[in-house]
Amino acid sequence: MKILHSADWHLGSKNLKLPAYQQKVLREEGFINLQCFFDEAYSQGYDVVLICGDLFHSKSVSQKLYNAFVTAVKNFARPVLYVQGNHDENIFADKIIPQNFHILSKSNPSITINNVNFYSQIEGQTIDQSQTNVLLLHGNIETMGDNDYVNINKYFPCKFTYIAMGHIHQMKKYKKDNNIFAYSGSLFSNGFDECGDKGFLQVVIEDKKVEKVEFKPFATRRYMICECDISSCQNSTQIIKEIEETILQNSISTKDIVRVVLKGSYDESSEKSLEYIKQHFNHFFYFELKDESTLKLDIEKIKQEKLSFKYEFITLVENSDLPQEDKKLICEIGLEALKGEEINL
Repeated sequence: MKILHSADWHLGSKNLKLPAYQQKVLREEGFINLQCFFDEAYSQGYDVVLICGDLFHSKSVSQKLYNAFVTAVKNFARPVLYVQGNHDENIFADKIIPQNFHILSKSNPSITINNVNFYSQIEGQTIDQSQTNVLLLHGNIETMGDNDYVNINKYFPCKFTYIAMGHIHQMKKYKKDNNIFAYSGSLFSNGFDECGDKGFLQVVIEDKKVEKVEFKPFATRRYMICECDISSCQNSTQIIKEIEETILQNSISTKDIVRVVLKGSYDESSEKSLEYIKQHFNHFFYFELKDESTLKLDIEKIKQEKLSFKYEFITLVENSDLPQEDKKLICEIGLEALKGEEINL
């Protein structure tokens, strides 16, 4: 059997930190991605699609988005199995669902497809270990303090052929005592806290054994963060070149949602225009520049510049009762201000 294991789609989520235009484009792409996902699942010959929770981001789902999901599932025609996540509680109450969409719950804890048994829980269930059995879960198996913590160890005695999990948005695969279990990660990125490739897991089960668990990228746009050291740069043009090289090294596309963080230190005489640098990358779908670089300070040299504003300022700060770390930061900001540069706090 060829299984598509996915989770944490969070349909309808909004990243309000992005500009309005980018938000609109992402919403429109969401409808297209739904159909493309199930089209790909069909064309690649998946026997069943698993959605391990958090299909929708909240209970407030637009009718347009819900209809798009229902249409895509109907067109797939093959079974789609779903277990509830912490975000989409009772989302399907009083809604019409496709015949090939199966919700596994306490009242409907299992289903058999092509001689493979799929479960959402083990309480009250008789698990025949001579058969091929797959468990669908949504929760955190790593952090006991999480409200959605799941004790994975209690499922091991059942010897499930495969345990498909949702809730953690990064793909993770595990094997313990011959038990194979995995998080597929989220299908799409929803912010800079979820960077990198997003997609699903292809799981192939033959003769009651897992033959393959392979990650398949799906999302066309990724949230990407890269750090760029500008210590060797003397002007904005050199900084742009350094950023371009960093972007190339990280295989970042103009379709991606990008944040570049400037690191390192720069000389007082260097020219650095953040606005000019950002404009150079305006062909990206979204490009954000965060400056964490620091100004190189030769305090002793400045102290020798008698009768200067810089000397008076540095002396005032140095003679204060502030912690040494705060003194350094205030000196950096003050010297930038005296130069007439943009202040980055």
